[in-house]
Amino acid sequence: MVTAITTSRFLYGEGNERSRSVVPVAVVERENVPNEHAMTELSSKLELLICSENLRVEQQVDFIARSMLTDATTETFTAHSDLLFRSCFYLFKVGQTQKGIALGHKIAEQADTLDQIHALRKINNILGVQYADIADYPAAMRCLQTALKWAAEIGDSIVEAACLANVVTVMQDMGHYRQAIAMARTVLSMDESSDVARGLKLQCSSNGLFAAHRIGDKEAAKQFLYEGETHLPYALEPISRAFFEKNRAFYLIDIGCVDLAVAHVKKSVRIISKIDNPRLKILSNIAIFVCEWAEGGKEHARRGLLSMYEETKKSRLYHHFVLQALVKVYGDALTTEEAAVGLAYARELVEYTTGVKRAKFYRQLATKRLGERDSVFEDQRLPEGDPFATVRDWFTATSVEGSEDGSSDRRELAKHEELTAIHEDMAKLRAASLRREIRTDAVDIAENWAIAA
Repeated sequence: MVTAITTSRFLYGEGNERSRSVVPVAVVERENVPNEHAMTELSSKLELLICSENLRVEQQVDFIARSMLTDATTETFTAHSDLLFRSCFYLFKVGQTQKGIALGHKIAEQADTLDQIHALRKINNILGVQYADIADYPAAMRCLQTALKWAAEIGDSIVEAACLANVVTVMQDMGHYRQAIAMARTVLSMDESSDVARGLKLQCSSNGLFAAHRIGDKEAAKQFLYEGETHLPYALEPISRAFFEKNRAFYLIDIGCVDLAVAHVKKSVRIISKIDNPRLKILSNIAIFVCEWAEGGKEHARRGLLSMYEETKKSRLYHHFVLQALVKVYGDALTTEEAAVGLAYARELVEYTTGVKRAKFYRQLATKRLGERDSVFEDQRLPEGDPFATVRDWFTATSVEGSEDGSSDRRELAKHEELTAIHEDMAKLRAASLRREIRTDAVDIAENWAIAA
């Protein structure tokens, strides 16, 4: 990732040709106590930085946002809160998730001090996604539950849907696909047609399509594909479009619609490639290389994904998606050596899912509850239709022991759906390898017979 420019340099880097009218950072540093005039000046500078699409300015964005929070009054915080939220999300978009979380908590503290429930709802919703990005799922769910609690109190269906859409995203990221599908359908059934509502429906459609395709639910995948294509023009963020395009490409290739997948990806690349963002680059390149593989350019596609593998292994940005793509492009292995390479990537994906994402810890212990041990979520008032009932089981359960009298009163340990999908991919690779070995042995025997004859 491009390193941030130091405070001795200008706010706008050399790479941004649109922003040559530079302003020294020292101007910002003189703003010690933000009064109304200073807050307006700071917000203008922050707006320019966020809109500049310059990846070198994350330090300046973080610094100015924190400066705006210093001694902010109710009036100034309310006036500039949306810009602060965008600053927090900007840090996430450019791959600086830890900085985004730290800034998010500063914003949440100020919102709590000033008793701003709308701001508390929104920043906790953002924090939930950011914690999921670093695989801290207990923190992600705490933030999302807090956001949903405030959304229920506000009583706005769009606001609640925004929270639920992020819960769907986290569920999908955790690998609990059936629950992600069920929640996505809840949001899609919402009787709202505003641009924001349709953007949220796109987010849920994308996650639902990925989940349904991963577990082999063909009917659900068709539904989410249709819904996603309907709402694609209303993407709230370019990253929503990039996720859907990647998921759609994988699905269409697997059902034999390679030409359609390639056409969609080419169209999306013309739109997304104009934005300099590491997350967008990874997602769009995955779709490009998988389409290239499907068209027959296997070697180039594999080399491209291998280059991405090295980059994402260091950055941890969507490394599991790159691994999934590598397993896919080795799925048609023609030799036992190629199959072994695919299996190696699949094993690494298992290790990543159980290690980095800690899938074994978040196992589904869902059928019976051992008691009310909700210390992680205590004193939280929930809306009706609590989407967190099972999640709280995962976070608070420590055993799967039966009752003392030896009866069958015990929880069922369900399979983790992402791990199951990976092992199915591994089984296909092993089967291909065995078929190749059997075929090779058969040819050798036939040749020996021919020589003997």
